[in-house]
Amino acid sequence: MEFLWPTALPLVVLGPAFLAFYLWQQRRRRRYFLTYSNLAVIKAIGRSPVAWRRYLPPALYSLAFVALALAIARPQWLIAVPVKQVTVVLVIDVSRSMEATDIAPNRLAAAKAAAKSLAEALPADARIGVVSFSDTASVLVPPTTDRALVNQAIDNLRTMSATAIGDGIMAALSVMPGADGQGRASDGQVRSQSQNPIATIVLLSDGANNRGIHPIDAAAQAQQRNVRIYTIGVGSREGGILFYGNQFLRVFLDERTLQQIAEVTGGEYFFAPTAKDLSAIYQNLGSTIGWEKQRTEVTFAFVVAGLALALAAGLVSAAWFGQPL
Repeated sequence: MEFLWPTALPLVVLGPAFLAFYLWQQRRRRRYFLTYSNLAVIKAIGRSPVAWRRYLPPALYSLAFVALALAIARPQWLIAVPVKQVTVVLVIDVSRSMEATDIAPNRLAAAKAAAKSLAEALPADARIGVVSFSDTASVLVPPTTDRALVNQAIDNLRTMSATAIGDGIMAALSVMPGADGQGRASDGQVRSQSQNPIATIVLLSDGANNRGIHPIDAAAQAQQRNVRIYTIGVGSREGGILFYGNQFLRVFLDERTLQQIAEVTGGEYFFAPTAKDLSAIYQNLGSTIGWEKQRTEVTFAFVVAGLALALAAGLVSAAWFGQPL
């Protein structure tokens, strides 16, 4: 939390000071009462189950002072707000190795569930596209705000042969809005990689590229167009077992290539050995992609809290003792 007027923060001590003064006054009264009162009466009052009630109103008033003092200092919180017109393309490997069962029930089923959770977590006005790739790449859904259409495309994913990671990236770039092949935005300006990307690709794969354009060449084109790529490697590092063509095959993940794709485009690589890890990665991406932190003044909230505490203190005191305090 930050404050626009931090010089007002010393006023916060008024709350504890008020409570300390009240406790000091109560102690003086108690000493006087002990001096001049009957011992049996003193014992009876000490055993009263409602003795604590006298301290609740001043405690509430003290908190009210603190809240109002903080309000005077004009507090600010960093709040996540949706980025307008964000575009995210989910690029999903549907090669035969995605049928491996090292992630239950299999890699593709886990990827589908995680991809749908990511679509749900993104801002409501985010435009989401879906691209699948095996021996070739296909745009299943161009970027859209229609979540039902996105989920349907994800549900319809089926495995095929081979792995063309680079072609998957190029297919995603072909449906990206707002940039030409020279890295220029729709306003004609060239953006650097340090600026906000015009769009984001989330690429999931479990194997090594063996078809089409080289993935690093495709990543370089994404970088020129100011498109950031987050890559996810799914499966065990020891390789998954796949039954194909009447034989068992061990399929391995090419982590190095996925790491390089992310590095070239300013993204990040994630490794998902289990369905739980995969779900957590997508949820994390859903809370970061399409959102940005903005400082928002919350003075009004502290004013309301302070007045509510003061009102509660007055009502409690009036109900229990017949006076505001």
